[in-house]
Amino acid sequence: MISVMTSGEKLSKEEERVTLTVEVTLPGGLKISASGTSPESVVERLKESIKLAGSIIPEGIATERPPSTTEKKMPPQILSSLQNMSKKELVLLLLHHESPLSRDQINQRSRELGREVSKEWLDTEFYRRPFKEYFVVEEGADGNRLYRLSELGKMEAQRILSKYLNENP
Repeated sequence: MISVMTSGEKLSKEEERVTLTVEVTLPGGLKISASGTSPESVVERLKESIKLAGSIIPEGIATERPPSTTEKKMPPQILSSLQNMSKKELVLLLLHHESPLSRDQINQRSRELGREVSKEWLDTEFYRRPFKEYFVVEEGADGNRLYRLSELGKMEAQRILSKYLNENP
């Protein structure tokens, strides 16, 4: 319960007993939550819990950064060739390895890889022929438009993969 006090008002005992709860997710997926009546008590409980979790979590898991799905799925030879690819080729390979993706996800993944496909490009060139024939639009559970490769797009992605895999033995 939140209330605003004007000068001279006193809080009831119920209003004084506000409980704060904070949940923190640690690397490795471990979730810790702490509650208290003051921010200081919550922070202190979180520190104690994190310290205790440090003795439970196996060595190295707290400092490991899980690879992004792109790093897991795209062959290293392809990752080393990203700067030589056109935006069209990169988008087709992203959809090939991670389909379905929204335009925002395509933009985000390409930035993670160090070769951004701008939102402006995705809003224009992405929809022009013959490129738009390479993907199919679906509606996601959240209402966003998701894109996956059509059969023609799958064949084109395979051709691009072969081109860059043969170029970098």
